[in-house]
Amino acid sequence: MIFEQVTLNNFGIYQGEHIVDLNITDHTKPVVLFGGLNGGGKTTFLDSLQLALYGKNAKCSNRGKLSYSDYLKQAVNRYSENKSASVALSFRHTQRTQTKRYEVIRSWEATANKEITDKVQVRVNGELDKLLTDNWNDFVSEFIPQSMSELFFFDGEKIEDLADPARSAQLLKTGIEALLGLELFTQLSKDLNSQKRRRQERNLDSTASKKVEELKQRKELLDNNLLGIEKNIQNILDEENALTDQLKDIEIQMQTSGANLLDDVNDIQLDRRAIASQLEAIDHNLIKLAAGAMPLSLAQTLLQETKQQALLEDEVTGFDNAQKHIKANNDELIKRLKATATNDVAEQVDQLLNSIWKESKDSLSQEKYLNTNPIIFDFAETAIESDKTESEELIKQKKELQETLALLDKKLDAVPDSESVKEQIEAKGRIEASIAHSKTTLDSLMEEMALCKTQMNENEARLDATLIQQNAEDFEGKRNEQVAEHLVEMRDIVDAFKAQLIEENIATLEKRIKSKFDSLERKSELVAKVKINPETFNLTLLGLDGLALDTKRLSAGERQLLSVAILWALAEASGKEIPTIIDTPMGRLDGKHRTKLVENYFPEAAGQVILLSTDEEIAGQYYKKLKRSVAKEYHISYGEEAKTSTITEGYFGESA
Repeated sequence: MIFEQVTLNNFGIYQGEHIVDLNITDHTKPVVLFGGLNGGGKTTFLDSLQLALYGKNAKCSNRGKLSYSDYLKQAVNRYSENKSASVALSFRHTQRTQTKRYEVIRSWEATANKEITDKVQVRVNGELDKLLTDNWNDFVSEFIPQSMSELFFFDGEKIEDLADPARSAQLLKTGIEALLGLELFTQLSKDLNSQKRRRQERNLDSTASKKVEELKQRKELLDNNLLGIEKNIQNILDEENALTDQLKDIEIQMQTSGANLLDDVNDIQLDRRAIASQLEAIDHNLIKLAAGAMPLSLAQTLLQETKQQALLEDEVTGFDNAQKHIKANNDELIKRLKATATNDVAEQVDQLLNSIWKESKDSLSQEKYLNTNPIIFDFAETAIESDKTESEELIKQKKELQETLALLDKKLDAVPDSESVKEQIEAKGRIEASIAHSKTTLDSLMEEMALCKTQMNENEARLDATLIQQNAEDFEGKRNEQVAEHLVEMRDIVDAFKAQLIEENIATLEKRIKSKFDSLERKSELVAKVKINPETFNLTLLGLDGLALDTKRLSAGERQLLSVAILWALAEASGKEIPTIIDTPMGRLDGKHRTKLVENYFPEAAGQVILLSTDEEIAGQYYKKLKRSVAKEYHISYGEEAKTSTITEGYFGESA
């Protein structure tokens, strides 16, 4: 199944008509990416998809305890002159080799003091299909069963709760029963049990009948009690979801006012003092460098000229020393010539040698005023270059530290006076206390529900025992008992087959959940094995030591990844090609966890993946990593002047 187009008309925050193309044609690019700030209309868009498909059974985010009529009324855009609204979803679905295009149009009109009902139209390949239109609530389960919708439509921030064993157990139970069609087995087992009791009740004497009636009344009382407990649990969960939304709103307010920084003031001040200390150390080192050879770099040209002068003086000194030896040799040569040759020859050689000596002396005539060894300039140049390199590195470090210091000062400036945000802090505290109270109440209700189920099982056993003991011995009684025994055998066979089917598929599901979690969790050695109890459906994580891991030891991000792994595994096990829609996909994850989702989950979650992200989630490197898998990009923004949200192509300024 591929969602092709959504049309919103005066729905929620969307005034007027808004048409969004969701069609996917390239299987290597399954992602349709929506970007929008909180409160801009992302969740409303997700609600429109569920409302179009499921109507009054849709699990819309802001419905709460409203009746369906009241919800439809408040879903009409408040600024629209026309008090009618509609949502339409078109999708294509392939069965065997035949592909059809379906369009579901759900519309309603808000009228004063009147119950509101919606009108559904279903078109197949452009033609109105009356059968589907009249029976859509039954037919929709063929495409996406209501019991499985949570596997494909979910809020990324709220699914963290599924890591809790009690909550994940209910999802796993619902998912597995929906995948295997176990509702039929459960109903068959109940029907067989009812038939058995009818047969046995025919053989009861008056005393036994009275006892059975009492046990049946107790059974009815326990059933009603269980329904009441389950209703209370759902109310607590709804209340907790509402409180969570309120907490999110107050946290956004505190972030805007800077109140969230109050808890971090001490850490910021410690960081600032550490940075200031480092800057002081750098300044001290720069002063030491300034007191060394480095200032000579200012007279680099003069230093080079001085070095050249020293080299010339050194050369002249060498020449003078050499000339002394040459002069002595020349004198010895003339002396020997005078002894062996004529005076004229000796005189000519003497004049010639004197002329050569004078020319050499004149060519190297140089004033000597430095009288120093040139090698000291090499040492100076090396010292200057070393100090210069060190000073440049220190200056670079100083600039970076100054920028960090400015950022910390900016944070400190943003910290408000505690008195000015006192109401926000107190409001957050009250909401957190209410959430904690809800969790405590929920735990208590869970225990109460477990106790009620135990009492129901005990009452069931007593009822069965009473029915068996009081069977009459006549022919009809024996016949009824025989039939009842066969019915028990049939029920046991059905229950055994159901249990075996669950156990076999749970083993496969355990491996799927472990595999998906490993592909998402960067610490793959954290969980060695995943176990699911085939009776309670409670999920247990086992560490490398074989001992159970408490999910409370996992971080918020790790719990969210575990929940994603559960949903991913169940969706994959369903074998249904259904789009996956995720609102706020990475709200509580750190960088590495986000990378795992972007690289391993989003491109593989389904044939079509619709992501509704804020500007702080899929951005920067994550956007670049996901880009190659993105088919379409949209930006959802609210216009204060127009009083409506709009959906335009492009993602936070990126071209589509």
